[in-house]
Amino acid sequence: MTILFDKNLTLTEDSTTFIENYINYVRTINPEDLYEGKKDKNILKNKFIFRIHQLANLDSAIVSLSVLDKKINVLARIPGFETVVIGSYPLNSHLKKIMSQGVYPTIKITGGRYKKVVPTDFDKDIIKNGFEPYGIILELHQVENVVYKSRKIDVIYKYVFKSERSLVNVSKS
Repeated sequence: MTILFDKNLTLTEDSTTFIENYINYVRTINPEDLYEGKKDKNILKNKFIFRIHQLANLDSAIVSLSVLDKKINVLARIPGFETVVIGSYPLNSHLKKIMSQGVYPTIKITGGRYKKVVPTDFDKDIIKNGFEPYGIILELHQVENVVYKSRKIDVIYKYVFKSERSLVNVSKS
């Protein structure tokens, strides 16, 4: 997956509500995605974790772009919710060129609630909760033809191993 563009968006008023709805959505479908599935005890055990954010990604969001005269609006939707404009980015000639290549968008989150490991004076670590302002990064990815490659591998596989028995014989030797 080749990333052709990744920039911070100018957020809209709806972006914070979208992120809060997204967190609630993730909490219902897969709570292990919050804080990377780690509880306070796990965070303290792993001394390499100094700060862990509530959300690492926005993978379940359905993202689309709306190109206007001077900017690109980024629209996002969570299943069961309405589509909202979460941010925008100024449209320039470089971005127009990238868009003409047939790209697909994804978004990443920065900031938000986090848990931080803080050492105390008594050689005991504690967890402190904090918050940083939200940010959303738009990534534009080059479309790759994966289906063709997998079909080619399947054809080669069938040609080489015409039966399961030959596969078993090869694996034994």
